Amino acid sequence: MVPRKVLDYVNKLSTGDHVVLFYEEPEYEREVLFTFLREGLRRGEEAVYITDIASVSTISNAMKCFGIDPSCVTIIDLAIREGAQRSGTLLGFELEWSPKGIIEFWKRWLQSKKKKARVAVNLGLNTREPAFQLALEKAFGRMFHMPMTMVCAYSSKKVAEKNGQLFTGLLKTHGHAIFPGIALNLLV
Repeated sequence: MVPRKVLDYVNKLSTGDHVVLFYEEPEYEREVLFTFLREGLRRGEEAVYITDIASVSTISNAMKCFGIDPSCVTIIDLAIREGAQRSGTLLGFELEWSPKGIIEFWKRWLQSKKKKARVAVNLGLNTREPAFQLALEKAFGRMFHMPMTMVCAYSSKKVAEKNGQLFTGLLKTHGHAIFPGIALNLLV
């Protein structure tokens, strides 16, 4: 169970915040990310959940159990984007699979929606190179200069398996960090 102070911190995140969440148990990750998305829906923002470790039906069912109507959330399974595929279409927009291409995709998508968005990301780091992930996080920056707030969730175990540079790199590329039981503003 996630402490109330961490959930309150998540609910108070502002547009432009870029957050890294390190979790040990999937239940912790889901409670934080679903709380984050539910608050965005309450505010009238777009809600997006991106994963490469769980199916859309698994996430939809978990959201229902959490009290979120999954039809109100755009759920994206990125597992289909692994391997040789480097470009394509996502949510009706062209996507070049590079840090610059991904940022351009978000800018175009946000312009089409004409409102703010909350984006929850849970990537397994199973096949993705840590160097690409860090390049993407660095390109996003510690704060977004577009109308979105993002929480990027990483399994503590998976990050530890990769290398210590991944952990410090993730801390350096986010403005906020959430660990089991604690949330920190890294911009102060």
